[in-house]
Amino acid sequence: MKKPTKTAATSKAGPKRGPGTKIGALPKAEDDGKTNKPFAERFKESRLSTAEILGENVKRLRTGLELSQADLARALRTDQSAIGLIEIKRANPTLRTMEKLAAVLKTTVVDLLSRPKRRRTRT
Repeated sequence: MKKPTKTAATSKAGPKRGPGTKIGALPKAEDDGKTNKPFAERFKESRLSTAEILGENVKRLRTGLELSQADLARALRTDQSAIGLIEIKRANPTLRTMEKLAAVLKTTVVDLLSRPKRRRTRT
């Protein structure tokens, strides 16, 4: 028994392709004139990881309160090495730990995980 062939009525309608168009090829994005880099590259360059943001914020806030890593660790009932790992972006603390950090550093978890606002300089 032969397998039925697809007809125009039973085949799925796909995008119209002109001659020479590769299957699966996407149309080229228009260049905005600002950069020649693809979007993914620009996005990756400007993006900081959560660990990087958290580490920078913890260090900035801790030093602003004139606390040592050991002081902060005592307040959190943890090791000083845990604070060091957070600050060098090597730790992935739990939400509970971030809540404790926020309380001791007099901020919120949202602020700990948010990129610091840049100060604008007047010219």
